[in-house]
Amino acid sequence: MADIHTQIAANQVGDDSLLRYLQDFELDDLSRLEAEVLTRSEQGMREAIAALPDGRYEKTIHTDGLDEPVTIACAVEIQGDEIGIDFAGSSPQANSLCSPIASASRPRATTAPSRSQGGIHRIGERQARPQAQPGA
Repeated sequence: MADIHTQIAANQVGDDSLLRYLQDFELDDLSRLEAEVLTRSEQGMREAIAALPDGRYEKTIHTDGLDEPVTIACAVEIQGDEIGIDFAGSSPQANSLCSPIASASRPRATTAPSRSQGGIHRIGERQARPQAQPGA
């Protein structure tokens, strides 16, 4: 029971803090804050994408899967401040827990270029592996 009481108390602290925040900034709700966060996030993401060279980048990996081998193919198309991601050529969805649900797949896909650092490469071009930074 102690865990439940702790969760209830933590929820109350969060509720009180949120109400105090809304009063301090004279807000009826969080919709203006939400709109600003989304606008700034999109602007920052578009700036980061625009800094990447335009082109098509592809990577395919093969893994043993649970019941049978699995292929994950990904093509990333960058044009200006826009990016498209295509998984054509990947194995179909697995019938087991091997395939993540859409709410887990979409965030991973949208962060693939920055997280893979050299894993996705321009077609016909071999990309050098990033060197370890001293002290990293």
